[in-house]
Amino acid sequence: MNAARRRSHRPGLATWLWMLVRRDIGRKLTAFAVALTLWYALANLITGERRITLDVRIVPSLMDADQQRNMAPAIYLVVPDDLIVRDTSPKEVRLDVKGNKDDVRDLDISAVIVLDESLLLDQDEAVVTQLLDRERFRARTRDPRLSEFKVRPATLDVTLARRGEAELLLGPENVVVVGRPKEGYTFEASKIRIVPNRVRIMGPRSAVENLVANPDQLKLAAIDVEGRILEVSQQVGIDLEKVDRSVSLRTVGGVVEVSVPVRAREISRELLSIPVRYENADELAVRRRRVISATKTLDLQLTGPRSVLEGLTAEQLAARLWLVFDWRAVSLDQAREKVAVYRIDLPDSVRITDPEGRPPEISYRLETVGTEGATGTSGDPPS
Repeated sequence: MNAARRRSHRPGLATWLWMLVRRDIGRKLTAFAVALTLWYALANLITGERRITLDVRIVPSLMDADQQRNMAPAIYLVVPDDLIVRDTSPKEVRLDVKGNKDDVRDLDISAVIVLDESLLLDQDEAVVTQLLDRERFRARTRDPRLSEFKVRPATLDVTLARRGEAELLLGPENVVVVGRPKEGYTFEASKIRIVPNRVRIMGPRSAVENLVANPDQLKLAAIDVEGRILEVSQQVGIDLEKVDRSVSLRTVGGVVEVSVPVRAREISRELLSIPVRYENADELAVRRRRVISATKTLDLQLTGPRSVLEGLTAEQLAARLWLVFDWRAVSLDQAREKVAVYRIDLPDSVRITDPEGRPPEISYRLETVGTEGATGTSGDPPS
C-alpha cells in the first residue's frame, strides 16, 4: 500500500524537465545569452551580404565581353553582326548575395549571354526570354563561397531583330527647320545642303525597308534658325523622335552636316527704257557692215534684298546701271544677243533680268555696204 502511494507521488516527465530547467535558472539564462551573443558576433565576422546592380550592355563578340567584364561588371549580350537588339527589359538586374564576408565584399561578377539568329526562327523580329540563373554568372577571380544568390528579376526579355542596311539619297525634304529668321529675312528650303547627301543607313530590316520605300520619312534632327540673318550649319543625326530609334547613319559619328541658307527677303523693282550703249561701231565699218536697226532701250527687272532696293528711287537705280553691247562680237547680220550689264554701287545680291526673268538681250540687223559707205564710226544705232 505504501509502495503504491510512493509510486503515485513520483513526478511525471514533463514535471521533471520543468524542474530541471528551473534549477539554477539564472546561470543558465546568462550562459545562453553569452552563447547567443558570441554566435552572432562570429557570424558577423565571417558572413556578409551585399546587393549588386548590373546594367545590360551589348558587345559584338565573346572576346569583347571577356575584356570588358574585367573592367566593368554587367550583363553582357553578345550580338552578332546580322542581329540588332532593339530593347531589353529590364535595363538592369539586381543581385542579392550572402556568404563568406571577404568573398562578398570583393565580389566582381558578370553574366555573358550569347544570342544568335536561330532564336528568331522564321521571324524578322521577336522578343526572346533569357533565364538569369546562377550558371550564367562568373566572378572575375576565384569562385566565391556564397550561401545565398538571388537574381531579381530572374529573366531578361530581349527584343531581337534581323539587321538591314541600304543606301539613301538625302535632300531638303529630310531636313526639319524650326524657328523664324530675323524680321526681313527668310530661308529657301530648296537650297538646303546636306554633306554627305548619299548615306548608308542601318537598323532593323523592316524599318530599313520602310525607309527605302518612303525616303522622305527619314528626318534629321531639327535645325533652329530663330533670329538668324546668316547661313546656319550644324552636324546632326537622325531625329529619334520621328524615326525608329534603332536606325542609324553609317557616317562618321552618325551625323551629316546640314546648311540652311538665310538671306534677306527679296522684292522686285521694274525699270523702264534703260538706254543701251553700243561700242566699237568702227569695227563694223572695217568689215563693210552698217546698222539698219538695233534695240535702243530695254525694260529691266531688279530682284534682290528689300534693304537694298526699297530705299532707292527708279531714277537712282537706273543711274547705277550701264547696258553695253560691243559690235566686235557680232558675226551675223541679224540676231538677238545678250547685253553686258555693268553696275555701280549695286551689290551682286541684286539680280538683273528682263521682265520675264531672262538675261537682257538686244536685237539688231546689219547690211553690207560699198567702200564709199565704210567710213561711219558712230556708236549709236540708227533711228
